[in-house]
Amino acid sequence: MTRDAPVRQGFDARALLRAGALGLGLSLGGCVSLLPRSDPVALYQFVDPADPSGAPASREGLRPIILPPIDFTRPATSDGMLTVTGERAAYIAGARWVAPARVLFQEALQHEFMFKTTKVRLAGTGEASRPALSLDVRVARFEADYDAPDRAPRVEVVLEARLTAGASALGVRAVHESRPAADNSVKAIVAAYTAAVAAATADLGAWTDQLAGAAGP
Repeated sequence: MTRDAPVRQGFDARALLRAGALGLGLSLGGCVSLLPRSDPVALYQFVDPADPSGAPASREGLRPIILPPIDFTRPATSDGMLTVTGERAAYIAGARWVAPARVLFQEALQHEFMFKTTKVRLAGTGEASRPALSLDVRVARFEADYDAPDRAPRVEVVLEARLTAGASALGVRAVHESRPAADNSVKAIVAAYTAAVAAATADLGAWTDQLAGAAGP
């Protein structure tokens, strides 16, 4: 696939019907002429497990944090890549995430707290040596938005996070990351997703570090 591959007309009917069944508050009918060309059943991810920046560092003495399952916007929670133009929505035909987007986003956030934060670390299973923080995240938008069918989209990631320590609420954070795709191809759209997810998880990590440091032990 080349960067200037022509845009294919039509939509993924199976995935589009599934979005309708999930109750997406958008009109999903009609032909959507914005889907990039891709190889059949191509799989993509926005978290690189071989990322050299994820080299483990000492995590001793850091405060443990629990990350409950993320509350993810339902139309985008599957392995389909959601695109939206005005009131019309569709999934990119022939392109899928390697796992449901909700799972990939959860893993990206876990990676942030496993390797990159400086005051908190991901809590181990059953760990109860210290009262753990808990970060609850709700992703409200996770989509590639088109201003027009013949233009490259912008990936929008919008979420709200709430940090608690036991019964005490420490803070609420709203995050909106928007990244333009370089062109209307699946490769470029995935790169925009990768950048938006990396920025959103880094924001949550830095914010949690700040609040955890201010809250003390």
